[in-house]
Amino acid sequence: MNKVSQLALITAAIMASQPSQANALPTQTINGIADERSPVLALTHATIHVNSNTTLEDATLVIQNDRIIAISDDNKYPQNAQVKDYSGMHLYPGFVLLDSHIGMPEMPKKPGFSWGKKETINSTKKGAYNANEAIKASFNAADVFHADAKNNKTLRSNGFTNALTYQPDGIMRGTSALIHLNETNDHQAIIRRSVAQHYSFDKGSSKQDFPVSLMGAVALIRQTWMDADWYQQQNDMIDLDLQAINDQSKLPRIISADSWHETVLAKKIGSEFDVDFVVKTAGDSYQDVAAVAATQQALIVPLVQEKAPAINDELDHWNIDYQDLKKWQLTPFNPAILDREGVNFALVPASKGEKTFLKDLKNAVKHGLDKKTALAAITSTPAQIIGDGRLGQLKKGSFANLVVTTDGLFQKDSEVAETWVAGVAHTVSGLPRIPAGSYQLTVDGQTHQVNISSKSGKMAIKAADKDSKTQFKLSQDNDFITLKITQTEGEGDDKTSQTTQLFGVINKQSIQPL
Repeated sequence: MNKVSQLALITAAIMASQPSQANALPTQTINGIADERSPVLALTHATIHVNSNTTLEDATLVIQNDRIIAISDDNKYPQNAQVKDYSGMHLYPGFVLLDSHIGMPEMPKKPGFSWGKKETINSTKKGAYNANEAIKASFNAADVFHADAKNNKTLRSNGFTNALTYQPDGIMRGTSALIHLNETNDHQAIIRRSVAQHYSFDKGSSKQDFPVSLMGAVALIRQTWMDADWYQQQNDMIDLDLQAINDQSKLPRIISADSWHETVLAKKIGSEFDVDFVVKTAGDSYQDVAAVAATQQALIVPLVQEKAPAINDELDHWNIDYQDLKKWQLTPFNPAILDREGVNFALVPASKGEKTFLKDLKNAVKHGLDKKTALAAITSTPAQIIGDGRLGQLKKGSFANLVVTTDGLFQKDSEVAETWVAGVAHTVSGLPRIPAGSYQLTVDGQTHQVNISSKSGKMAIKAADKDSKTQFKLSQDNDFITLKITQTEGEGDDKTSQTTQLFGVINKQSIQPL
């Protein structure tokens, strides 16, 4: 290879490893010469899951800057594209997390309760805000957002590329921001501000005594909405929260419910004011799915996994609560039951379940959830709920946000190899150096049928025949491979074994002998 060819390959490799220049903040001062190139990347020979209903085999996805510019099922791509072979890989739309507090400041502490303390009737918050501190409608998550690299990485490792983040404080919690889960800069991580209004039945950090009950929380919501209607007809005062409620009246309204009873209650409140809520449930809708389905509300459903009740002795056996047993038994079926009833829902991790989300998702499929519904519930459905066509499917013009897996998403041993956010690849387990599958290995004229697999970036090899007496041991040092083959013959005292050691190097997804 001549020096010119070597230089071209090195340059292409460097460009492919660098984030797109489109991710640089346009208004920042460049210390040096600005690089305004916009490399084109072609991910070829992949299985592309365009959405939950459409899959393309042996196809190519083309990326420029932060967008998908083409998808072809005949592996055509622009001549100036940098080509990356994704043979054996599955490409899915990036997952959209509809319930997140990532990048938000630390929550204010809830005031402690004491029977003997002086009653707090009026608001202690300074400024032209609502008379009740639990009404925080003027809060905007985008104003306080700061990218959280550690938690971004955790979510990306489970396939999430975008999140709807908000401050979980108060009965009217203000608006959320839609973000990319990257750390390029806060300015470009936020892709939409004021996406949805957020509600709950919990007054949060409010120092006022009212409300102290669920009935009081409902009364406060109703009164505040009536106040907001009155506010539009007066000129005597400024209330920033009432103004925000009116300004945001066309945004989706998402309310957090702590039980299926509150899910039904949200429908009753909304119907009175001609408001349609999206309900973030407690994962217990199976307890009265008919009542929940009858509300015809879109739901955000956490993948709750109840632990088996502890039974350590005979006394525990007799005292165990039947309801606890039923929760443990039925909770994994909750998404499947909702799907059977025709409920429209998005899926999110359970509280503190971000690290196990993919495991919990596969468990839901194992317990009857349709695979197409499961994929839609983490891609297209959340995108539809917030009205953003740039997310939830792989198509021309969409954000280049995708999940690369080593096999079909719901296969037992499938792993997330990469997560792409705004056209930039983030390594998770890494692309397998050799595609997993069945291979034929010939050594000294003898042929062996073997299976090669990859787990967390490490290759493994074993005989295809489970009864084979030939053992294979593979060790890897970057691109260099050492393979030991031990063949055993005979039984008992006549048993003999012979070990052959081979050396090779990985090149273009194949092993070449040395």
